[in-house]
Amino acid sequence: VKNMPGAGGRKLTAWLAKVAPKDGSVVAASQPGSLVDSVLGEGKNAKYDPRTFGYVGSAESSVYLCVARKDAAVKTFEDAFNKPVLLGGSSRGASTLDTASLLKNVLGVKFKMVKGYKGSHEVILAIERNEVQGVCGYAWSSLLATAGHLMRENKLNLLVQYAIDES
Repeated sequence: VKNMPGAGGRKLTAWLAKVAPKDGSVVAASQPGSLVDSVLGEGKNAKYDPRTFGYVGSAESSVYLCVARKDAAVKTFEDAFNKPVLLGGSSRGASTLDTASLLKNVLGVKFKMVKGYKGSHEVILAIERNEVQGVCGYAWSSLLATAGHLMRENKLNLLVQYAIDES
C-alpha cells in the first residue's frame, strides 16, 4: 500500500497511466475528479486518458445534492435550464465544482460558478452571506452535519438529488 497525494488524485492517476505496470498487479483508488477532466472540458490538462482504465467499482455510496437559497430565481432543477444560478465550489477535483461543471457541460443547465473556496464549509458560509446562491455535489450527510440548520429553517430548495444506488 502506498499513499500518493497530490492534485486531487491526478498525480496518482497520471502515475497509474504512465508508470505503473500494465499487468494487472496495480490497483488504485483515486478521487472521482481525477477521472472526469475530459468530460468537464479540462481534457487538455489531463496527462492521461481515463477511458483507457479498467474500472472495478466504487467505495462511494453517498447521496449528493444540488441546493439553492429559497430567494434564488432558480427554484427547481428545471428552472436551471432557463435561468442562471450562481453556485459556489472549491477547485478541480472537488465534487462541489466538478458536479456543477458536469451538469452544465453535459445537460446544459445555466450554472455559473464562483470557484476557489477552500472547502465545502466555506461554500455553505458563502451561501449564508448571499455571496453565492447554492452548491452542487454536496453529500446529504455532510449538509445535515454542517448546515442542517439551513434545512430545518427551510432556507434551501433541493434542485436535484443523485446517487449511484437508491438504498
